[in-house]
Amino acid sequence: MKLIQYTDDGSRALVTILFDDGTYAITDVISGGRPKDDILKDAYILLRNVERVRFEGQAKDYEDLILPASKENFMEANFYDLTGKVYDQYGEIMGKEIQFEIQGTKARIENNKIIEEEVEEMTSYFIVASCGELVQKEERFIYPPAEEIENPTDALAKELTKLKIDSMKEKAVNASLGKEVTKLKLDTMRLQGGKLQ
Repeated sequence: MKLIQYTDDGSRALVTILFDDGTYAITDVISGGRPKDDILKDAYILLRNVERVRFEGQAKDYEDLILPASKENFMEANFYDLTGKVYDQYGEIMGKEIQFEIQGTKARIENNKIIEEEVEEMTSYFIVASCGELVQKEERFIYPPAEEIENPTDALAKELTKLKIDSMKEKAVNASLGKEVTKLKLDTMRLQGGKLQ
Protein backbone atom coordinates (compact mmCIF):
# COMPACT_ATOMS: atom_id res chain seq x y z
CA MET A 1 0.00 0.00 0.00
CA LYS A 2 1.01 3.58 -0.59
CA LEU A 3 0.08 6.85 1.06
CA ILE A 4 -0.87 9.27 -1.71
CA GLN A 5 -2.04 12.13 0.51
CA TYR A 6 -1.99 12.97 4.20
CA THR A 7 -2.93 16.44 5.44
CA ASP A 8 -3.91 17.15 9.03
CA ASP A 9 -5.17 20.54 10.24
CA GLY A 10 -5.24 19.45 13.90
CA SER A 11 -8.90 18.50 13.99
CA ARG A 12 -9.40 16.56 10.73
CA ALA A 13 -7.06 14.65 8.47
CA LEU A 14 -7.57 14.03 4.75
CA VAL A 15 -6.09 10.66 3.79
CA THR A 16 -5.74 9.03 0.35
CA ILE A 17 -4.56 5.41 0.25
CA LEU A 18 -3.42 3.45 -2.82
CA PHE A 19 -4.20 -0.23 -2.24
CA ASP A 20 -2.14 -3.16 -3.51
CA ASP A 21 -4.83 -3.99 -6.10
CA GLY A 22 -4.15 -0.69 -7.94
CA THR A 23 -7.19 1.20 -6.62
CA TYR A 24 -7.37 4.19 -4.31
CA ALA A 25 -9.87 6.01 -2.09
CA ILE A 26 -10.01 9.20 -0.03
CA THR A 27 -11.44 9.70 3.44
CA ASP A 28 -11.71 12.39 6.08
CA VAL A 29 -10.80 11.27 9.61
CA ILE A 30 -11.16 13.14 12.89
CA SER A 31 -7.62 13.62 14.12
CA GLY A 32 -7.97 15.71 17.29
CA GLY A 33 -4.24 15.59 18.03
CA ARG A 34 -4.00 11.78 17.75
CA PRO A 35 -0.81 10.13 16.44
CA LYS A 36 -0.48 9.73 12.67
CA ASP A 37 -0.34 5.92 12.95
CA ASP A 38 -3.76 5.84 14.65
CA ILE A 39 -5.26 8.11 12.00
CA LEU A 40 -3.82 5.98 9.18
CA LYS A 41 -5.19 2.82 10.83
CA ASP A 42 -8.66 4.40 11.02
CA ALA A 43 -8.42 5.55 7.39
CA TYR A 44 -7.49 2.03 6.29
CA ILE A 45 -10.44 0.57 8.23
CA LEU A 46 -12.82 3.10 6.64
CA LEU A 47 -11.50 2.59 3.11
CA ARG A 48 -10.79 -1.14 2.84
CA ASN A 49 -14.38 -2.12 2.00
CA VAL A 50 -15.60 0.93 0.05
CA GLU A 51 -15.85 1.24 -3.70
CA ARG A 52 -12.50 2.49 -4.94
CA VAL A 53 -11.22 4.11 -8.12
CA ARG A 54 -8.59 2.64 -10.50
CA PHE A 55 -5.26 4.50 -10.04
CA GLU A 56 -3.68 5.97 -13.19
CA GLY A 57 -0.24 7.02 -12.02
CA GLN A 58 3.11 5.76 -10.81
CA ALA A 59 2.83 4.03 -7.42
CA LYS A 60 6.59 4.27 -6.90
CA ASP A 61 6.27 8.04 -6.55
CA TYR A 62 4.47 7.71 -3.20
CA GLU A 63 5.43 6.82 0.37
CA ASP A 64 4.97 3.19 1.42
CA LEU A 65 2.16 2.73 3.92
CA ILE A 66 3.12 -0.06 6.27
CA LEU A 67 0.54 -0.75 8.94
CA PRO A 68 1.41 -2.68 12.11
CA ALA A 69 1.11 -6.45 11.75
CA SER A 70 -2.30 -7.95 12.34
CA LYS A 71 -2.91 -9.06 15.94
CA GLU A 72 -5.86 -10.25 18.00
CA ASN A 73 -7.96 -7.28 19.08
CA PHE A 74 -11.49 -8.55 19.71
CA MET A 75 -13.38 -11.83 19.74
CA GLU A 76 -17.00 -12.89 19.52
CA ALA A 77 -17.37 -16.06 21.57
CA ASN A 78 -20.51 -18.18 21.40
CA PHE A 79 -20.69 -19.86 24.78
CA TYR A 80 -23.55 -22.17 23.72
CA ASP A 81 -21.97 -23.99 20.79
CA LEU A 82 -18.36 -23.18 21.81
CA THR A 83 -17.42 -21.39 18.60
CA GLY A 84 -16.44 -17.84 17.74
CA LYS A 85 -14.51 -15.39 15.61
CA VAL A 86 -11.35 -13.45 16.32
CA TYR A 87 -10.83 -10.00 14.77
CA ASP A 88 -7.65 -8.01 14.34
CA GLN A 89 -7.20 -4.29 15.03
CA TYR A 90 -8.45 -3.53 11.51
CA GLY A 91 -11.72 -5.41 11.96
CA GLU A 92 -10.65 -8.33 9.76
CA ILE A 93 -11.57 -11.88 10.78
CA MET A 94 -8.47 -13.85 11.67
CA GLY A 95 -8.16 -17.59 11.17
CA LYS A 96 -7.36 -18.16 14.82
CA GLU A 97 -9.08 -20.70 17.01
CA ILE A 98 -10.72 -19.81 20.31
CA GLN A 99 -9.93 -22.16 23.19
CA PHE A 100 -12.74 -22.94 25.64
CA GLU A 101 -12.29 -24.32 29.15
CA ILE A 102 -14.35 -24.69 32.32
CA GLN A 103 -13.47 -23.10 35.66
CA GLY A 104 -15.42 -24.96 38.32
CA THR A 105 -15.97 -28.48 39.54
CA LYS A 106 -19.41 -29.63 38.37
CA ALA A 107 -19.07 -29.13 34.59
CA ARG A 108 -16.68 -30.17 31.84
CA ILE A 109 -16.28 -29.99 28.07
CA GLU A 110 -16.51 -33.24 26.11
CA ASN A 111 -16.62 -33.42 22.30
CA ASN A 112 -17.10 -29.65 22.15
CA LYS A 113 -20.22 -29.81 24.36
CA ILE A 114 -20.72 -28.71 27.96
CA ILE A 115 -21.61 -31.56 30.31
CA GLU A 116 -23.13 -30.57 33.66
CA GLU A 117 -23.29 -32.93 36.63
CA GLU A 118 -26.33 -33.25 38.85
CA VAL A 119 -26.04 -31.19 42.03
CA GLU A 120 -27.88 -31.06 45.33
CA GLU A 121 -27.58 -27.28 45.70
CA MET A 122 -27.20 -24.45 43.21
CA THR A 123 -23.64 -24.33 41.88
CA SER A 124 -21.93 -21.95 39.45
CA TYR A 125 -19.05 -22.34 37.04
CA PHE A 126 -17.39 -20.24 34.33
CA ILE A 127 -16.87 -20.98 30.66
CA VAL A 128 -13.63 -19.24 29.66
CA ALA A 129 -12.88 -18.40 26.01
CA SER A 130 -9.34 -17.34 25.13
CA CYS A 131 -7.23 -16.54 22.10
CA GLY A 132 -3.80 -15.05 22.64
CA GLU A 133 -4.22 -12.27 25.21
CA LEU A 134 -8.01 -12.04 24.70
CA VAL A 135 -10.16 -13.63 27.41
CA GLN A 136 -13.94 -13.67 27.89
CA LYS A 137 -15.90 -15.41 30.63
CA GLU A 138 -19.52 -16.35 31.07
CA GLU A 139 -20.96 -17.58 34.35
CA ARG A 140 -23.43 -20.47 34.30
CA PHE A 141 -25.53 -21.98 37.07
CA ILE A 142 -26.51 -25.58 37.70
CA TYR A 143 -29.69 -26.07 39.71
CA PRO A 144 -30.68 -29.17 41.68
CA PRO A 145 -33.55 -31.22 40.26
CA ALA A 146 -36.90 -29.61 41.04
CA GLU A 147 -39.11 -31.34 43.57
CA GLU A 148 -42.10 -32.98 41.96
CA ILE A 149 -45.16 -30.82 42.31
CA GLU A 150 -48.41 -32.72 42.35
CA ASN A 151 -50.82 -31.79 39.61
CA PRO A 152 -53.82 -29.99 41.20
CA THR A 153 -56.26 -32.09 39.16
CA ASP A 154 -54.65 -35.29 40.42
CA ALA A 155 -54.77 -33.99 44.00
CA LEU A 156 -58.51 -33.19 43.67
CA ALA A 157 -59.21 -36.61 42.14
CA LYS A 158 -57.41 -38.32 45.05
CA GLU A 159 -59.37 -36.25 47.60
CA LEU A 160 -62.71 -37.03 45.90
CA THR A 161 -61.89 -40.74 45.85
CA LYS A 162 -61.02 -40.61 49.55
CA LEU A 163 -64.29 -38.79 50.35
CA LYS A 164 -66.31 -41.39 48.39
CA ILE A 165 -64.59 -44.24 50.20
CA ASP A 166 -65.20 -42.52 53.56
CA SER A 167 -68.86 -41.99 52.62
CA MET A 168 -69.24 -45.63 51.62
CA LYS A 169 -67.63 -46.74 54.88
CA GLU A 170 -69.98 -44.45 56.82
CA LYS A 171 -73.02 -45.90 55.00
CA ALA A 172 -71.80 -49.43 55.70
CA VAL A 173 -71.30 -48.57 59.38
CA ASN A 174 -74.77 -46.97 59.54
CA ALA A 175 -76.35 -50.01 57.85
CA SER A 176 -74.48 -52.30 60.22
CA LEU A 177 -75.57 -50.21 63.21
CA GLY A 178 -79.17 -50.29 61.95
CA LYS A 179 -79.06 -54.08 61.80
CA GLU A 180 -77.55 -54.24 65.30
CA VAL A 181 -80.23 -51.91 66.69
CA THR A 182 -83.00 -53.99 65.06
CA LYS A 183 -81.48 -57.22 66.43
CA LEU A 184 -81.20 -55.71 69.90
CA LYS A 185 -84.86 -54.60 69.77
CA LEU A 186 -85.95 -58.08 68.70
CA ASP A 187 -83.84 -59.68 71.42
CA THR A 188 -85.34 -57.26 73.95
CA MET A 189 -88.87 -58.16 72.75
CA ARG A 190 -88.24 -61.84 73.17
CA LEU A 191 -86.97 -61.30 76.68
CA GLN A 192 -90.01 -59.29 77.61
CA GLY A 193 -92.38 -61.86 76.25
CA GLY A 194 -92.90 -60.47 72.82
CA LYS A 195 -93.85 -56.98 73.90
CA LEU A 196 -92.19 -53.97 72.31
CA GLN A 197 -91.57 -51.05 74.58
